[in-house]
Amino acid sequence: MRTSGCTSAAGVAARYVVSYRCQEEPVNRLEIDWTRCDGHGLCATLLPDDVVLDEWGFPVLRGREITPGELTNARRAVLACPALALRLEAAAKTDS
Repeated sequence: MRTSGCTSAAGVAARYVVSYRCQEEPVNRLEIDWTRCDGHGLCATLLPDDVVLDEWGFPVLRGREITPGELTNARRAVLACPALALRLEAAAKTDS
């Protein structure tokens, strides 16, 4: 039986992918909860390629996907946000 190439969080090959995510499917993007953001600017310091600050010190996302090489730093930025306003969203990849 051939699997789809998906793995579970434990790294075990998944035969039924209903409850598993394929590693090649998600596109990671940063999202800001504007009701929480206080403009500390730590996210821009930790992710200068993905976040810039506006004239008032609030973050502006560049809107591109987070590359696998940036994923570790993006997770650090999410965890370091003092207002808990930054999150990493995994959205399905769209074929365009």
